[in-house]
Amino acid sequence: MYINGGRVDTKPRHRYRCADGMPFWLIAAHKKGSYLITGPDGQSFECDNTAFYLIAPNTPYETYSEKGYSGVIWIYFTPPAAMLPLLNWPEEVPGRHALRVSSAPLRKEMYTALKYAVDTALDQIYPQHEVLALNGVERLLMLGSMDSALSTLHDPRILNVLNLIHAEPGRHWTLKELAAAASMSPSNFSRLFTGDTGHSPIHYVEIRRIEQAKTLLIHTNNSISQIAEDLGYIDPYHFSNRFRDATKTSPRDFRKNPAAHFSTE
Repeated sequence: MYINGGRVDTKPRHRYRCADGMPFWLIAAHKKGSYLITGPDGQSFECDNTAFYLIAPNTPYETYSEKGYSGVIWIYFTPPAAMLPLLNWPEEVPGRHALRVSSAPLRKEMYTALKYAVDTALDQIYPQHEVLALNGVERLLMLGSMDSALSTLHDPRILNVLNLIHAEPGRHWTLKELAAAASMSPSNFSRLFTGDTGHSPIHYVEIRRIEQAKTLLIHTNNSISQIAEDLGYIDPYHFSNRFRDATKTSPRDFRKNPAAHFSTE
């Protein structure tokens, strides 16, 4: 396994050349500005802050930014075989891929997952830092797959509701509120939502709460009581029961050893 990353802000007219490529996959993202990625064939495409960029192993490339860009994070990694299907992003030019994420809340989650992977790989604050860093990459890729699914939904009203849930998973959403956000009756909304996502609206809210709980358990030092409160659970006991039902482990055990509860093979 190899995984390593970096973070930097650039100055105007910044240029970086990787003449022979790297023997690893590369994922990169940034928060502000834009730049061009160009290959030896002269083909290029613009990278802005709405997308994540993926470069295949041994792909030569050059980046250039006239005005500079900031909040840049990137990670090199060798994926396990099970992760390879998640790397099937749209190819802009040969060997260079981009995933343009339509949902702003989902894009923020993906950036957070990438930042966690980079920070863990660099800072090595955990004994299993390589495995945990790869978990961050896996989470980003899985979230990216979710965005692909969201973008193919049949009705934009459902996509709008999904964005609301992703932005506030801890809110006490009711079926009536979600249906109102879609400008539909509760019965029609529930039927359409379930058909598009495979989950009832309230079950989907619960799924998002558990996923957010995992993020908070790994990325913060917040107490389990605080996480339960932030995610709208009645009390820590109720939160722990719901978390165990969904993950087959307790929040405390998940926090102690998150690597044991992700697939990396």
